[in-house]
Amino acid sequence: MKNIYLLYIAALCIKRNERGLISVDMKRVLLVDDQAAIRRLISEVLEEDFNIMSASNGEDAVGVAEKFKPDVILLDIGLPGISGIDLIPIFKEISPKSKILMLTGSISNSTMNQAKSLGVSGFIEKPFDILEIKNEIMYILQQ
Repeated sequence: MKNIYLLYIAALCIKRNERGLISVDMKRVLLVDDQAAIRRLISEVLEEDFNIMSASNGEDAVGVAEKFKPDVILLDIGLPGISGIDLIPIFKEISPKSKILMLTGSISNSTMNQAKSLGVSGFIEKPFDILEIKNEIMYILQQ
């Protein structure tokens, strides 16, 4: 089943360019987390299948999102400066088609409901299984 799922995702990425040649359009993922070790781990695992960019704070993430136009944003809730929750409407304005997955150590029901109402596609709790992140990204990309 997993191989069929991966073939489906690969098929979504294959396109023909202007000369009719097949090219691969890797989906873009923006990872926003203030912990360097988490950014490094997630990036290393996802870079085989996705075009990854990362940022350690909200201000940098906004600049990257404006240029990068990610398909998926992995967003930590607890960021220094502007919070992950406060970034959601900014990302939705900059890149309305981006799907957002929240990374969180813990989250209250009210914060979860607020994030959902702002358009978050899902939540991944820390500590996480790295394959869970990859599977969740693949799942929301097919929706």
